[in-house]
Amino acid sequence: MDIGPFRGRRTAHQTTSVLIPVIDNVRAQGHAPGWFSPSKANDNVVHAFVQSGETWSRQAVPLPRRLQLALWALMPIELTWGIWLVTVLTGAASCGGPICAVATLGNHVAVLLACALVSFGGLIGLVPFTRGFSQCNGRQVAGVAVAAAAGVVALLGIAALIIGAAIGLIFLAAIVAIVGAAFGSAFAETS
Repeated sequence: MDIGPFRGRRTAHQTTSVLIPVIDNVRAQGHAPGWFSPSKANDNVVHAFVQSGETWSRQAVPLPRRLQLALWALMPIELTWGIWLVTVLTGAASCGGPICAVATLGNHVAVLLACALVSFGGLIGLVPFTRGFSQCNGRQVAGVAVAAAAGVVALLGIAALIIGAAIGLIFLAAIVAIVGAAFGSAFAETS
């Protein structure tokens, strides 16, 4: 019998087998056989159940393959973006005009550089602990989330440029389609 996704979960029998000795222990603490104190038993049963369980934050769970690839792809992008931001911040490269203002979110180069450093450093630091982003426990998931969020913030300006370019291309394609349809119908009427 294949239990697949139920592997590692407690069955009802396993749970009650953990609780029965606790209940027997409460009965054996000077009470008459067959006599049972619900308030004392419930405290001990809950305490024993909590003590026997494993915390979720320590349990490593596999990350989806797409998320692993996205995190691996984010690191070189953040490194390249951070290097360019350093050159702009030091004055080695000039950054002016509306495209640069959008890419740097209104010339906030230092903030974007800090976010890129947090993202890249956090992801590099988490690689050995997460086995190359294949498994994460609760704390590591929080670290990955912070690093990924910092990376997204650092790349917002580039995302805005890409979205703006896509909207511009869609608008240009719509104009070409409308003009082409108008010339096509005018050409069809003259022939």
